[in-house]
Amino acid sequence: MSMDLTKGSVPLHLFRMSGPMMIGIWSIMIMYFADSYFISKLGVEPLAAVGFVLPMINLLSALCFSFGSAASSHISRAYGASDFATVKRYASQALLIAFGHALVFCLFGFSLAEPVFRALGATDALLQYILEYADVWFYGCFLVIIPMVSNSIIRATGNTKMPGIIMLSVSVVNIVLDPLFIFGWGPIPAMGIQGAAVATITAYSVASLCSLYFLGIKLRYLSFSTLFYKPLEAWKGLLSLAYPALLTNLMAPLTIGLTTAFAAQYGVNAIAGLNVAMRLETLVMVPVFGLASVLGPFIGQNMGAGEIGRLRYALKWAVRTIIIYCLGLYVGLLFLGSELLSIFEITPAVEAEGLAYIKWVGWSYAALGIIIVTNASANVLGRPMVSMFITLGRLFVVYVPLLFILKKYNGLEGVYLALGLSALVMALMAIYSWRHFLPKKLTSV
Repeated sequence: MSMDLTKGSVPLHLFRMSGPMMIGIWSIMIMYFADSYFISKLGVEPLAAVGFVLPMINLLSALCFSFGSAASSHISRAYGASDFATVKRYASQALLIAFGHALVFCLFGFSLAEPVFRALGATDALLQYILEYADVWFYGCFLVIIPMVSNSIIRATGNTKMPGIIMLSVSVVNIVLDPLFIFGWGPIPAMGIQGAAVATITAYSVASLCSLYFLGIKLRYLSFSTLFYKPLEAWKGLLSLAYPALLTNLMAPLTIGLTTAFAAQYGVNAIAGLNVAMRLETLVMVPVFGLASVLGPFIGQNMGAGEIGRLRYALKWAVRTIIIYCLGLYVGLLFLGSELLSIFEITPAVEAEGLAYIKWVGWSYAALGIIIVTNASANVLGRPMVSMFITLGRLFVVYVPLLFILKKYNGLEGVYLALGLSALVMALMAIYSWRHFLPKKLTSV
């Protein structure tokens, strides 16, 4: 059910809404781990092929998150103001525009796939596997973008249970279908690496039907007639938020790629250690991601209702909670990091590299959390340039210069320290930016 977030306990609302999102996010992560596990049974080359396709999948995900963020900004504010006609208009237009961009993504994918993958270093032997996997994703990108954008729309109304259920359904269906489509079973032929992609797209097709049914039939937020009411105004409103958000979302994989490139200079163990440490990092930071995903709708609804005091209090409460959690997390990782990394069945040398990453980056998780919730707040308030400035500033103004300086004196540990310091510097800038993008008129808390 949708929820009025303009009344009631702020911490209780955020806590209740975060739970389903955390479960959903964890389930999607488990799905990708399962994908890797089953594909690894096919051999090294198919597993490597998926690695080449991963940047394309990240780009599609960034596109989905960007349009979802733009839709959530408009819809949550309209919902808070009880302007349900605007909710319907932006929900319908957001899905239409996202679908159109999926079409462009599909066309460019089919046209440029082979030269792009060759430019990335794919050999002829790998290219066969890469195209088998990627082509299915190009055909099915429409089915991926619909539930992801729909989830943002539903979440904007205060309902996080349904998005969580949809994400969980994607994971369960994908994990069940993976071995059937990859290795074959009964009348189902073995499709190899292509079967893994078919399983994922099939899972997203189920999610698409569920999300469209919930949005269109249950909530009645999808209306064909609204597509013709001031469409240019809606497109301008959505795209003015989506494109800066897209650029912001692309900075995370770019930062990871840059860090990986420098780690590669220190050998295979360094790359492997960085990889497993970042996987562990993603798992333990899910509570932060979950809180950030619900903070946006909360702030948007209260902005629409004029409850400025509540939205300011929510952001401050979220930051305090994140600081407490992340500091405790860092202490826990220092003591239990070795045991947690051993889950990945790695060598002692790789484990040592992973522990080095945790030591030099883990202390900055609270700062990273502050950046994440600030970006979510700025986007939902219609100020995407704030989050873009923070994210681009972290990478190009702080991280890159510090990286070259500290690497010279501290090697790979210097690279990791630069990553942590860049988060700290921009977290302070993020807090400073509150005075510029947060509304100042105070009402009830």
